[in-house]
Amino acid sequence: RASTTRKGMFSGRSRHETRGWVEVTDSTVALQRDFSLDRAPDPVVGLGKNGRYDPATFMAELKAKKGASSYAIPEGIDASAYNEVYVWCRAADVPLGIAKIS
Repeated sequence: RASTTRKGMFSGRSRHETRGWVEVTDSTVALQRDFSLDRAPDPVVGLGKNGRYDPATFMAELKAKKGASSYAIPEGIDASAYNEVYVWCRAADVPLGIAKIS
């Protein structure tokens, strides 16, 4: 089947500044060149749905707090079942940024 691309714009959470566009395909989450995150410990990338982060979708630690980076969606995870991309702080167990994707 053809891969679909969905896009969204990050907004900050938990008093953090998170900005920029993200593109999601069936296999990849790609933060775009305009992505930025302020200071935050232990940021990771994952997916969620309707305001709930799913730790099973953990992809990797955030590669860079500014600029483009790409993450492989874990084997067995159906990206189409999720409508949000998260930058999640594992240390505090809170969202740093959420992008609604469509």
